[in-house]
Amino acid sequence: MEQTDPKKLSNRYCPEGMSVEAWQIALRKQFAEQNEFTVSHLDNNRIWGDYMVQSGSNHYRVAFRGVRSDRNYCACLDFRTSGLGTCKHVEAVINYLSEEVPGYPWGTTPFQPDRTSIFISYKGGRTIECSIGKGKEELYADWQARYFEGTLLPPKHYHLIDQITEEAKELSSTFQCYDDVYEMIRGYLRLHNWRGLVARTLPDGELPQPYAQAIASPEMRQTLYKLLHQSYSIIPAPHSETIIEPIIALMRFVSVHDAGRMLIVVRSEAEQSLWYTLLDQRGVTEGVTVALSSEVNRQNTSISGAYSLVFVACGEKLSKWTDPISIALKRLAIKHLYISVPHLSLFTPLQFSSITQHIDPYLLGPTYLFIEDAKQFFPMTDLPERLPERLDGLVTFLPDDPTIRTYEPQLPSTPSKEPVCDDEALPYQLLQALRDAIADPKRRIRLLDTLDSILQEEEQE
Repeated sequence: MEQTDPKKLSNRYCPEGMSVEAWQIALRKQFAEQNEFTVSHLDNNRIWGDYMVQSGSNHYRVAFRGVRSDRNYCACLDFRTSGLGTCKHVEAVINYLSEEVPGYPWGTTPFQPDRTSIFISYKGGRTIECSIGKGKEELYADWQARYFEGTLLPPKHYHLIDQITEEAKELSSTFQCYDDVYEMIRGYLRLHNWRGLVARTLPDGELPQPYAQAIASPEMRQTLYKLLHQSYSIIPAPHSETIIEPIIALMRFVSVHDAGRMLIVVRSEAEQSLWYTLLDQRGVTEGVTVALSSEVNRQNTSISGAYSLVFVACGEKLSKWTDPISIALKRLAIKHLYISVPHLSLFTPLQFSSITQHIDPYLLGPTYLFIEDAKQFFPMTDLPERLPERLDGLVTFLPDDPTIRTYEPQLPSTPSKEPVCDDEALPYQLLQALRDAIADPKRRIRLLDTLDSILQEEEQE
């Protein structure tokens, strides 16, 4: 078997002259070579077959159909989201077979399945495909022509999946449709049906009263409609508590049209208290939990199961897959997910991709392609016109609006006689305020106008 370069590849920097795809494949190959895996053959096929791969306490089922085949499969998330068509577990199977079966890469032994099946190809993205069993081409010819474009099942036929599989089973009892096909179609149809409901319910393309506040501008009402229609978004907001009212407007609509439990994840007790106060004032309390970020972890069994809407006020934590919030959220079934981040400039392409995968692991397509295509836009700015086209609808900038407000902490009932000024903290506070203003396009314009006005007054004096 061909070995990777003995010089260890960096998992942070792509070597010069190497494509991102080749680099990412080589990293997985390198990991499989340098770490211990236990591979068990689950069937009687000599090469192409099903395997169980164990690494530590984790077990993953691998369907191996060929070196770099678009029909390979592994149950791990990396395989399903990377778009590479391989992972460390598939590479472990290749290593195992190269020692057991001569003739690597076994190009003279093509994979020819006996049964017809519908499966997902994960190489280069997700597509639903059919494979006609050996000797069954004529039997399935009409069936394939009615529903498929070549071997591809088009989205317009997803809602017919039960009918398609029933007809296929009548032709042959060995037919199989894999579970991940149903999972992909369920997700597609849920989102399709929700967007249809939003469009029918709000034909004017804006969120009206009583969902939105009377003081909300037309631009804000239209933005809220887009957020509802999308069903998810990443929302840049230097201070997440300033967008409580827009999120409550979304919660009001969802509570009526897609009722279920709702979860708000915040940073501090002060923010938690503010949320509960405003939710109570707006009459949105039933089934709503406002949890501190420190409380959201897999050990907290009270935060588990299905949620209709989740808002994460500390979205920057989701850029790290090892963060307890990230781990906990991935265990939840969430219909509508909104994530606030302080600034887009905080994230590398990989970190930003990690955040989006909490919404949908396949939202940006193959991870390596996003990293390669989007790196020219990073570090990103909080300017809509500077974002990659593929982020349209995923990132939402809220307009200036009366409903976006800063909530000042209440003053103590008995103020101290002498004001306290933290001289050491003042420069940091000024710099932080200046950074926030520069990062927000509209606030930056106001800042420049104010500075110009001050300079003009100074010149006149």
